[in-house]
Amino acid sequence: MKHDPEQSLGRMIYVLNLIAGRYATRVLGPHGVSKEHLFYLGTLITKGDGITQEELAGRLYVDKSTAARMLAVLEKKGLVKRRPVPGNIRANVVEVTDAARELWDAVLSKLWRWQDILLEGFSAQEKKTVINLLKRMEANAAHALERGFVT
Repeated sequence: MKHDPEQSLGRMIYVLNLIAGRYATRVLGPHGVSKEHLFYLGTLITKGDGITQEELAGRLYVDKSTAARMLAVLEKKGLVKRRPVPGNIRANVVEVTDAARELWDAVLSKLWRWQDILLEGFSAQEKKTVINLLKRMEANAAHALERGFVT
């Protein structure tokens, strides 16, 4: 069976991510943050402000040291605060600051515009279908990661 690179989901996702990164840089650059910064902040704001660094790392599919380094940057920018968990000196709870919420409010509609660009010309049903299929792919990828990519 011949493999056509133009039909590769990995390639398509990679290209979409590259172009999305350029769009995000245009929107976020003036605010001094990257799409990676906003990925962390968005997860905290929408899914769990006040969770531990370890919980955040798990939700983002990154290791604890990667999360700790990113949070240190966000803390220096005044976008998050970390405080120790009582009785556990190795664990920190992460909270977003008012400055992070203001940033989120300032850029959110501009970032959602990217989805409008991607789905331009799609019917309402096609948009639902694409979103549902991508959610399923995300779940399959997470499940494969949990299994250690063993089939």
